[in-house]
Amino acid sequence: MINIHKFFKYSLALIVTLVLVFGISMTQRRLDSMIRQHDLFFTGQINNAPPVVTFTTMALGSFRGLIADLLWLRAASLQEDKNYFEMVQLASWITKLQPRFASATAYLAWNMAYNISVTCSLWQDRWYWVWEGIKLIRDEALVYNPDAPRLYWELAVIFQQKMGNVLDNASYYYKARLATEMEAVITAEPKWELWSTMPMDEAAFMKLYPKDDPMWKAANRCGIADYKALNEIFRQESMLPQKFVTALNDLKLAENLDAALRTIWLYDKYRLRAEYINTLNKEYGSMDWRLAEAQAIYWASEGIRVTGHDMQCSRIIATCLQEMVRAGRVLWTQQEGYRYLILAPNLDMVMAAIRTYDWAREEADNLESFRTGKINFMKNASVLLFIFGRFDETKEVYELLKKEDNTVKYPPFKTFLDRELKEIVATATFKQITDIINAFIQNALTASVNDKEEEAATYELMAKKIYADYQSGISSDKERGRRGLAPYNEIRNQVVKDYLEHADPRAAAIIRAKIKSQRAGREEDSRKEDK
Repeated sequence: MINIHKFFKYSLALIVTLVLVFGISMTQRRLDSMIRQHDLFFTGQINNAPPVVTFTTMALGSFRGLIADLLWLRAASLQEDKNYFEMVQLASWITKLQPRFASATAYLAWNMAYNISVTCSLWQDRWYWVWEGIKLIRDEALVYNPDAPRLYWELAVIFQQKMGNVLDNASYYYKARLATEMEAVITAEPKWELWSTMPMDEAAFMKLYPKDDPMWKAANRCGIADYKALNEIFRQESMLPQKFVTALNDLKLAENLDAALRTIWLYDKYRLRAEYINTLNKEYGSMDWRLAEAQAIYWASEGIRVTGHDMQCSRIIATCLQEMVRAGRVLWTQQEGYRYLILAPNLDMVMAAIRTYDWAREEADNLESFRTGKINFMKNASVLLFIFGRFDETKEVYELLKKEDNTVKYPPFKTFLDRELKEIVATATFKQITDIINAFIQNALTASVNDKEEEAATYELMAKKIYADYQSGISSDKERGRRGLAPYNEIRNQVVKDYLEHADPRAAAIIRAKIKSQRAGREEDSRKEDK
């Protein structure tokens, strides 16, 4: 009887043990799956981590999770009460406590850039939160997780959607501010080929120009004691002091110093490497790096380079190249208040964009959405090329379109262009309408160069009419602030300026002479009226 009782007790204990072991096994499998899914492996000290991260990961051990949980609760409470002042610091602490939890950092950055930013009424406050979201991923999380594809994609998306798109009322403020602040660093005409050979930090700079280099003697004579002083002065003025350039008495050396200081500044502020930018320019065509789409392409490309194939990053590259064809050059920004931004197409990137759709589709196992996107892009690109007078390229793209979309019977070339242009004008976005206005103004200038003044006047009238129609369709001041155009005369002046800088010297000289003649005529008419 006793033996039966013991047998029953031991059997029950064994059954309970087996059930518990089985439950623990299932739980462990689930935990292992979540660890793989969220990349939560920790294999010792994180490379390049600052001392505070090394301390928290090594010294606090498992208690890091408990502290992080408390910070998460604190962050949620603050957000619920709309008290956001501590959020940036809390997000940074959470990232340092859980440096390998890339998904958590991505969420925190997204929350700041999208949720918190839109609660602010002032555009500069919105900018602050969007930029803090960018910095959390770019300057912290990617340092600890350089192999996490999601982080590259999340960072690229903020640049593409939040800054590059028009989803936010402050989107043009974001664009104008980014372009203005970037221009201080890289100038309006960057020299990427030269900059790609320059150092990216102080140590490399001092190796290139050690303390006994004659350059420092010239600097000391101008009151510049060391690298720190030189760097501070350069970033304040966005150029080398003129007295220092004179003291150097070597224009090539001055150019190289300017290039080195800009390359270091670019990496310090934006984590952009001039060498990689130069590589991307060769691959896709010369991009205007003052634009958010260019930086989105940079981080998506970096994600593919570091982590291998990523369909989401490929999609961002294809989409951003398409947008940069439509509006990929900055002509003018209103720096006071960052209210307006005048953009122009970058038609030199059309063929690169088409090629990108092809390899992105191939990487995505022939996903149909890439083919559809390519077809729509070629339709729009053909119209843009046409209205900017690039007829040979228009026909080339049209032939590629018919070959790609071979299940559809396309009308004759001119009929197709007329139909597409009408559809675009009827449903035009800010970027598209700006492209069309810029194109007609440029066509007017080209006609004027060839003494076709009546044709030039027609193009000018078309530009004014499209401008007026678009502006009249904006119903409120709020909408005007979100997607309204800069004053027409300002747009025209900037297009003319851009035309004079890039046109054939003979054509530029003709336009300058006509502008001078028109100005003299207006002054003469004004004098007659005064009499």
